[in-house]
Amino acid sequence: MTSKTILERHPIVILALLTIIMLFPYFNYWSVSIMEARNFITAREMFLDDNWLLTTMNGAPRYEKPPFPTWMSAVFGSIFGINSTFAMRIPTAIMLFLVGVFTHNFTLRFINKEHALINALIAITSFYVIGITVEAPWDIYTHGFMLASIYFLYSAFNQFKTSYIIYAILFWALSVLSKGPVGLFALFLPFSMAYFFTYRFSKKKLVQALLVLVAGSTLGAIWFIYVRMADPDTFHEITSRETQNWSSYNVKPFYYYWSFFIQSGMWTIPAFVGLLYPYMKSRVENLKAYKLTLLWTIFSVVLLSCIPEKKSRYLMPVLIPLALNTGFYIQYLIKNFKPKSTLFDKIIVNLHFGIFCLAALSSTVGGIILYRKQPDLSLTLIIVGVMVFTTIGVALLDSIRKRNVKSMFVCSILFYVSVMCFLPTVLAGSSKQKDFIQHVNATKAIKGKPEKHVFFLDYISPELMWYCERIVPQVEIKNHTYILPDLEQFGLLVDLEENMNMKEWSKKYHIEKQETYDINIPSSHRSKHRYLTHYYLFTKK
Repeated sequence: MTSKTILERHPIVILALLTIIMLFPYFNYWSVSIMEARNFITAREMFLDDNWLLTTMNGAPRYEKPPFPTWMSAVFGSIFGINSTFAMRIPTAIMLFLVGVFTHNFTLRFINKEHALINALIAITSFYVIGITVEAPWDIYTHGFMLASIYFLYSAFNQFKTSYIIYAILFWALSVLSKGPVGLFALFLPFSMAYFFTYRFSKKKLVQALLVLVAGSTLGAIWFIYVRMADPDTFHEITSRETQNWSSYNVKPFYYYWSFFIQSGMWTIPAFVGLLYPYMKSRVENLKAYKLTLLWTIFSVVLLSCIPEKKSRYLMPVLIPLALNTGFYIQYLIKNFKPKSTLFDKIIVNLHFGIFCLAALSSTVGGIILYRKQPDLSLTLIIVGVMVFTTIGVALLDSIRKRNVKSMFVCSILFYVSVMCFLPTVLAGSSKQKDFIQHVNATKAIKGKPEKHVFFLDYISPELMWYCERIVPQVEIKNHTYILPDLEQFGLLVDLEENMNMKEWSKKYHIEKQETYDINIPSSHRSKHRYLTHYYLFTKK
């Protein structure tokens, strides 16, 4: 069986394997992000306290985000360990895989199997698609499900089936249950605009789109309606605060997203070329499909730019149509790159793939530098990694010499996946990582403290709260004065020790500082104060 046949017959298997290889080594290595911690804490309390609908974080109502991603985390946590970071991260890996699957399937609606797999591989290896999987769990869910909904709706446009509409409605509802109307605004609306300008809407297609929009939104809104009725005051307070943030928090200028194609990471150069319509229009096999993906990308960027609040991770949905668009240029190069190709194409191919070739062939030097800086790392793993990278580099260099773009593409994917696999595997054995794990385990010891009650004074980071593995209430404040709990003994977590009223409190309590918890990665230049907290034991005199 040829490699081409394998790629065409087993694309889903390939996507699954690459997802596992890229992400699973990170799951026990990468420190928990603030967004992850909030999700994981809510999932833990959801399971332990049976708060499946009126969700909480550290015992307080948590309605800022819809619950579906948290439901998924809670389910996997209940199976593999409710305090397991690895278990909680499995659903996001599934979502990355689904993004690849539906990118592949969407492409099959207008182009061949080879092109479909190329687009899927570009999508799952784009920088911020990977980054968002770890940084902010809700985003990969809402956009992944909305992509699935768009795929089934697009399928119904081309060949109507009732099942397509049902699936489109269900995935739409899951998108809403993951992060409200974000997927509608960032993916569906720009897709609809692009489709209108490319193919136009017949009355039948318009009715189908409206049916999916209304039915999916209604089904997805059930949780919001329930919480609004069950806890109206808290729900109104939270939604008002969240709505205000869209216009007053992290406000950036309109042009903030204009360098969006850089967020595709390793695909930055071909992604930029793929956006050049005058150059591409005579080089694509399906011009209308290319116009659709191009306009979808542009409209998505423009709509996101209209929102005052901007963050780099909000660009993640743009990378989906951008991957579809970039695939047109890669596919063109695969079929048409020859010795007599234009100078422009030669420069792009040699520059883009040459960077990966140079990086792969430089792995020996990189391995030596890494080992000299951290001699406690596994020399065997470093040697194996260098051998793998060097082999890929040689194969890539040979492909460049032979002008075989398909082979170049495959080698660059293998290089990227190998880096994602080997780097955390090697670094997991470093003294820094071992020290970090010790600090995390020390923080987890808070759960086993002999004193029954533990509180925090002003602030405790969600990351540290996750590692505490227990609910830690905040000390009550009245008239700018701390009201300490009237207990014989309790623990107190303090982030800023200068805020403690030691003179006054020591009249009533014996106060003993027991521990300082620090979940910063040791020797990191990006240490954060909010990762540091002090533990005091208060015993009534």
